[in-house]
Amino acid sequence: MDESKLLEDRRKVRDAIKGPKLLSLLKQQGVEVIEPENTEQLSGAVCNEGFEKLSPTGMKVLNDLVANSKSYLSGTIIRDNFGEDRPARRAFWNEIEKKYGRGAALVRERDKLRGNVITGVRSYFDWLVVELNKDDIHTPQAELVREWEQELGRIIAPEEYVQKTTDEKIEVTKEIDKILRAFLDLVTEK
Repeated sequence: MDESKLLEDRRKVRDAIKGPKLLSLLKQQGVEVIEPENTEQLSGAVCNEGFEKLSPTGMKVLNDLVANSKSYLSGTIIRDNFGEDRPARRAFWNEIEKKYGRGAALVRERDKLRGNVITGVRSYFDWLVVELNKDDIHTPQAELVREWEQELGRIIAPEEYVQKTTDEKIEVTKEIDKILRAFLDLVTEK
């Protein structure tokens, strides 16, 4: 994900969330928007210490994982009352997008509870481990990435995730947040 695109998406989401009409409408519908915490950590260039032997493809994957991690951590949690009624949720958000534009749709698309958002994080970790294995990299940093990839696989099993309640999914996002913050601490300059 291009850093400038990430920043533009963040701005659109922030503007959409802060729009009084949108917030009022969401609250009237029983929707809670939980904004991210501690986003100051989400800056800093990639530091390739421990990953110097990564191929160009591997470095691209590392950079993409950093961008994806920052995007995830800057995302919101949307807690609504639709439960498993996906058609009702979809209709509600289609109406929101019509009224408030693309920025409002980005709020939903970047919801940390969405399976697609979570799967993206896990996929980048999986891909980075493939590249680490291909390049035969076993530095302490690479081993941490492998551990986190295994941990994500444990907590983000798609077939189990969809069965979880919203409260359980929020707990999963907290675990993912911890892993991604540790990852960013490892691979970005302070």
